[in-house]
Amino acid sequence: MALRLELEERVPDGIRRILDEALAEMESTLGSESVKNGRAVHKTRRGCKRIRALLRMVRSDLGTTWAFENRWYRDLSRSLSSARDADVCVATLDRLQKRYEGLVRPKTFKVAGSHLRRSRAEGRPTLGRVRSAAADEVRKARARVDQLPLSTDNFELVSLGLAVTHRRGAQLFRRARKTGKPECFHDLRKRVKYLNYQVGVLEASAPLLIPALTSELATLGDVLGDAQDLDLLRGFLAEMRPSQELEVIRALAVEWESLLHREALDRGRSVFGRETGAFIEDLEVHWVLWKGLDLESRGLVVPAARLLRAGGRREERKEGGRQKSPSA
Repeated sequence: MALRLELEERVPDGIRRILDEALAEMESTLGSESVKNGRAVHKTRRGCKRIRALLRMVRSDLGTTWAFENRWYRDLSRSLSSARDADVCVATLDRLQKRYEGLVRPKTFKVAGSHLRRSRAEGRPTLGRVRSAAADEVRKARARVDQLPLSTDNFELVSLGLAVTHRRGAQLFRRARKTGKPECFHDLRKRVKYLNYQVGVLEASAPLLIPALTSELATLGDVLGDAQDLDLLRGFLAEMRPSQELEVIRALAVEWESLLHREALDRGRSVFGRETGAFIEDLEVHWVLWKGLDLESRGLVVPAARLLRAGGRREERKEGGRQKSPSA
């Protein structure tokens, strides 16, 4: 099954299944000899972000369990980050050199490239050790999934957390636009990632709306990620002995990072320029129609055109024999 809620399952059961499948994928990646250490660490960190996003979405049911689990996955991800930073910086420097090819002499990048590759080589043994330790931790985490205290079997289980993520993302979007500070864009990227993973589990309820939304969020996350990689590279370069070549590289990194920030602000407006209430209501309308519930009884009033579009898709599914009659 995909990492999304299915029509026939209870919402708490679906969330547990998705978490277990995400952890199973992480466990398989860490245990596969065909996956290189750097790739395994990257995929595991991404898996931790996905799981933290989903736990954040259902935290209203988790109570004190939320704080423990969120901290646990955060610490696991952090234990893997430093081992991969040199890999990221080497790749970012290569992209920077390619972007300005023909404008800057190749030897400008030579010293920095050699330094970063030495750091990466020194970190290879560390990658292997942290990968092995992470595999043990992921197995422990899978054993806890069935015990998560989830009970709310309706849209409210996911909507409260979704609203918090979107609202916080909108606040950070406005702050990043106002200040232009890299740390604001870094924090915004976290919320973009969270929101992308969260709405993704609802894809079956809105098969046209949500893929378009997750595509927007994924692109926005990639732009912000590229900017963050440049900031990380500048931090590494700051630890090296000052030289004219390094000053050129830092200046190029700042220029590209600034352009990426502007692109992120342009792209983010379509998601975070909306009121959180309207954003959640759009998702709820599709959920209610998907579940075969009554909009009016839930106090949902929507434009007729949007209702007809969503209802028409529901009728098409019924005619195709895929419509069932689950509980709310």
